[in-house]
Amino acid sequence: MKKTVIILALVFLIVFQAAGNGTKESQNGAGDKPVVMRWTNWGQSFDALKPAFDAMEAGFLEKHPEAEIEQIGYPYNQFKDQLLVMATAGNAPDISMIKAEWVSAFVEADVLQPLNDILDQSVIDDFYPGLLAGATYDGKIMSVPWAPSPIAVYYNKTLLKKAGYDNPPKTWKEMMEQAEAISKLGTDESKIYGIGFAGKKLPGAGYFFLINMWQNGGEFINDHGEIAINSPGNLAALAEIKKAVENGVCPAGLELNDLRDLFAHEQIGFHFDLEAAGGIFQGLNPKGADYADEYGIIVVPGQNGPQGKTIAIEHHLVMFNDSDNKELAGDLLDFLTGPEGISIYNANNGFKLPARNSVSELAYYDDPDSAFLNIFIDALGTAEGLPAQNVMFLTACEDIAEAIQRVSLNDEEPAAVLSELDAQIKALYKQ
Repeated sequence: MKKTVIILALVFLIVFQAAGNGTKESQNGAGDKPVVMRWTNWGQSFDALKPAFDAMEAGFLEKHPEAEIEQIGYPYNQFKDQLLVMATAGNAPDISMIKAEWVSAFVEADVLQPLNDILDQSVIDDFYPGLLAGATYDGKIMSVPWAPSPIAVYYNKTLLKKAGYDNPPKTWKEMMEQAEAISKLGTDESKIYGIGFAGKKLPGAGYFFLINMWQNGGEFINDHGEIAINSPGNLAALAEIKKAVENGVCPAGLELNDLRDLFAHEQIGFHFDLEAAGGIFQGLNPKGADYADEYGIIVVPGQNGPQGKTIAIEHHLVMFNDSDNKELAGDLLDFLTGPEGISIYNANNGFKLPARNSVSELAYYDDPDSAFLNIFIDALGTAEGLPAQNVMFLTACEDIAEAIQRVSLNDEEPAAVLSELDAQIKALYKQ
């Protein structure tokens, strides 16, 4: 009997402990543990950006208490290489911030999750089509645009007035005519240029030249994915730059920062740049913030109309294919690019321009003090992401920049240079 009592006591103790353990598991076990998602970005490595990134995380977690986000920050200059190493080693985060022109390397490494079936169709349809086109590879959406910066045209009001014009141009042709008139205001001792086109052998000069191509009827790549450099439109664009340099309308061989400095010191009439450039100009000009009253902004004018196609320099977001939390990660992509996430960012760190139509409707963008933002929002209507779906795109852009130098600095014939450029880039793309 004594044995039986002892055995029953042991059984009771085991059952009690199991029940206790079961209760503990139900509270803290797999079913109730937070779903941890890792998000890599370079925002965490900048003191000015960190509050906005932390606030967006908090905003998402309010809606998703079942989640936990681990933000991992790497310095921008190391970011691409570090992320590629993580992804190819099987240690990828769930999502990451990324530059649009980096995405192709990750697509080639086969580490990204296509988003067509992750995001609701209503979310996909909400993105500006031109921006989403730059994120699409063989029909698959491999990233989503997050912080687009379309290129618009800044112009110096005083120089334009002195050249005899009361209003900025409405077409590309008018802009080139006004630029020529502005260039005549200068002297040998104090040179003034009508317009600035980047021409230093850097990728930026190459992809900025896409704007010139489009306004002259050319293309970089056609609808079939074929390199289309050697065309009448691109020949006209290259000849246009050569003529502008020869006539002193455009400086030769400069990079974007050189052109910014000239515009800030009122030595260029028309300058192509993104929305953040205003602060740069005001920092360089002795008048400081007051200099903002002396320049205006227009969308890139079309060859025959008031609005032409422009490029957008973008930050994107990607999801990795070995994420264990794809549905929740998709919700995070939607949140960060949508009205809620962008509102939080704008409230904590200046502003991001919208990549989605619903975001452009936020009252923030109607603020009279931010009226110039509406020009850039208008530009998003005809902006296209960089056609960077091939890993050789940036190399191709350097080749384009070199072609600009050859016609503007070496006085080579545009037709011959363009023919060689076409062959070079087709070889890079294995076409």
